Formats: sequence, C-alpha cells, structure tokens
Amino acid sequence: MSYPLELVGEWWTRLILGDCVLAERTRFDDIQRNLGIAPNVLTARRNHLVGSGALERQQYSEHPPRFE
Repeated sequence: MSYPLELVGEWWTRLILGDCVLAERTRFDDIQRNLGIAPNVLTARRNHLVGSGALERQQYSEHPPRFE
C-alpha cells in the first residue's frame, strides 16, 4: 500500500532538504528557481529547518550580508 507524501512529512520540506543535500544547492535563489516554490513558502520552511537544526546558515558575503 502506498501513502501520500503529505501523510509522512511536509512536501516542500522534503523537496528543500533533497535539493540541499542531494543536489548541493544551498542558496535561496537557486533552491527557489529549481523547485519553483514561492519565496514566502521557502522562507517559512527554511526557517523551520534552521530552527530545528536540520540546516545551518553560513554567511558567504559581508557586503551585503548574504547567507546560504
């Protein structure tokens, strides 16, 4: 028996993690472009993943401050 992905985990969260881990995409714009996800949805999911410790923010530019 198969179950919809929504029953075992939030759809976008799994796609974002897959993009970061498997495709090694770490920058917001790259993830957004690849997945076709709305910026507000990506921001909310990213913040949740960072808050839970699944992802970590790292600064890659000081001027302007940018993180991946």
